[in-house]
This record gives sequence, structure tokens and C-alpha cells, in this order.
Amino acid sequence: MDEKYDDRVSLSENATRFIKKRISDIGPTLDSDDSGIAGVFVDFTLYPLDTIKTRLQSKYGFRASGGFRGIYKGIVPVILCSAPLSALFFATYNTMVNTLKTENSALNPVVYIVSASAAELIGSIVRVPLEVVKQRKQTSNTRSAFIVRQTLKKEGVYGLYRGFWSTLWREIPFAAIQYPVWEVMINEYMAFQDGKSLNTFQTALCGAFAGAIAAAFTTPMDVIKTRIMLEEKEKIEKIKKNLNWNMAKQVYSQKGIRGLFAGIIPRILWITLGGFLYFGAYEKTKLVFEEKCEKIKTDNKSKLGNMAPTYIKEETHNNNSIFSKEKICNLFIEYQEQSHEKRNDETNEKEIQNLQDSKEELNEKNDDILSQDTAKQ
Repeated sequence: MDEKYDDRVSLSENATRFIKKRISDIGPTLDSDDSGIAGVFVDFTLYPLDTIKTRLQSKYGFRASGGFRGIYKGIVPVILCSAPLSALFFATYNTMVNTLKTENSALNPVVYIVSASAAELIGSIVRVPLEVVKQRKQTSNTRSAFIVRQTLKKEGVYGLYRGFWSTLWREIPFAAIQYPVWEVMINEYMAFQDGKSLNTFQTALCGAFAGAIAAAFTTPMDVIKTRIMLEEKEKIEKIKKNLNWNMAKQVYSQKGIRGLFAGIIPRILWITLGGFLYFGAYEKTKLVFEEKCEKIKTDNKSKLGNMAPTYIKEETHNNNSIFSKEKICNLFIEYQEQSHEKRNDETNEKEIQNLQDSKEELNEKNDDILSQDTAKQ
């Protein structure tokens, strides 16, 4: 369907709206790129905290699982998958938000929760096998490739997805807390500043606070997920029914409530600092991309025929004139012809002729942009 524009505003303003729509169409791509960069930066910087947390949660204890030795074990597959994972999450999250968001602000928290949960579900398809290999590497001296081979040999593909549901049991509540809190904090912060956009530091601060709250509340789910991924196949088979609940009872019987919150300090530190760096890096790289988009928008605006600050005022004041590939020039020419009839201006007549002569050339220049609109009809 063609875009709708207000025929009572200038052609240049309508052209600007058109370009903004084209830029918004690639929004998820931009979010994917900048979130991917942010994800790699955070994963590499804070990986040692993740290793310490995993070893604290292991049933063998911190020292037996490696202590402070080799705290970058398993980093290679994490870094290789970090960018696509972060990009996949934010592309899904932002697409869902843009699709579900309504003018009713009271529903926004629900939209953020649903969007974050959907993004976690999609992301876990890739994340869980990586998490299984990473955590087994963090608590042993075995090579990552050997872990993959042995897991496939003993358990098949299912072995790489062991802990999938427990991961969702952790990630969905985490996302349902973190992202709505982050969005609400940003909105409240902006309201406090009379609508002024947050800078990178302020955005990062909101991310850190939201991450800390989510990390604290979901630590027991994280402990259960870690224990399921690290446990031997034979022992998992014995408690396979109601696995998450049975593992929680097992941890509690062995170490009490402290066992369910094992690794909470490095987890909060890891996610708080990660939230600060991730959302800060995300916002910073997003600004860079937006500057590039602004340049694209400015360049294309001139191509779309920012010909004069003329206002189109038809007798009917129809608010929904449709501008398609041909009409952008036609409407302007039509208006100029109407003006000529009223003013009988020779200069204006010449201008109309020039516009008619250049119409075909202008449409060719704009074809790479406007054909996108035609393809969607």
C-alpha cells in the first residue's frame, strides 16, 4: 500500500517523511549491528566474572572446579557467537516492540515483557549449546571441540540442548525484569529532564541498575541451570521428570538457601557492569549509525525533489492524498499549473515546463528509494 501524506504541507516535508519511513524500515538492522558490537565488548571484558560465578555454582565447589586459574577458558566460542547472538536478540526485541506498541502507554510494560521474552526464546536456540560447552570448559581442562564430540557421541544433539528449558526459566524472568525496568527508567529520566534525551552515561546507568535487580531475583534459576548443564547424564536421567524442581530440591538439601544463591555476588557484578557497558556501548554505536542515517536521509531528501517551499492547498483539503512513484512530481506540477491559471505568470509557466522536462530524470534518480514502496503495495 502507498504511503499517505498530508497534502496541506510542503512537498519537501512530505519527501522528508517518506525518507524517514525508509530509514525506519532498516531500524532493526541498525539495532542488530550496534547491539552486536556491544555484546562482543561486554562478553570479552567481563568473562572472568562469569567463569568465577560458574565455578562457585558447580557441585564440586570453587577450588575443585579451577579456582582463579584459567578464567578465560571457553572464551573463543563465546566471542565468535557473541555478535550474532546480541544482534539476534535486539533485532527480535525491537521488531516485537515496534509491532506491539500502542498509543496506550499503560500497556507498554506488557509490550516490553512480551518482546523481551520472545527475544530470549529465539536467542536460546543458539545460546544453549554455546552455554553447555562454555560451562563445561570453565570447570574442566577439556578442549571445547572434545566436549562437543563427546556430548554428541553420548547424548546426541539433545545433549547440547540440555538445560534449554531451565535457561528459559532463567532468561524469561530476567528479561521480563531487566528490559521493562530499563525502558521505564529511561522514560522517567527523560521526563525528569523535561523530555531531553539521555546521554550515553545516563543510558548505561539505567542499564546497570536494571541488570542488578534482574540478576538478584534470578540467581536461583541460574544456579539450577548451571547444575543441570554440568551434571552427568546418568544422574540427570534419575531426576528427569520435573527436572528444574528436583534439581532445586537437590541443591537446597545439599547446601541450603545459600546454595540456591551461590555466585550471587559475581553474578550481580557481572550483570551490573555488563549492563552499564552493554547499554552504554549499544547507545554509543547506535548514535554513530544514526549519524550515518541522517546523512543518507539528507542526501536522499535532495534527490526527492526539495524544489521549493511551496504549500499544496487543494480546494477539498483532502488529508490523505496518496503519493506514489509518479505523483511526487505530478502533484507539484499540478499545483504549479493551478497557480499559473490564477496568476498568469510567464515565469511560473517556464518553471512548469522545466519541471515537466526533468520529471523523467528525477524519477530515475529516485527509483532506488521509491521502488521499495512500490514493491510493498
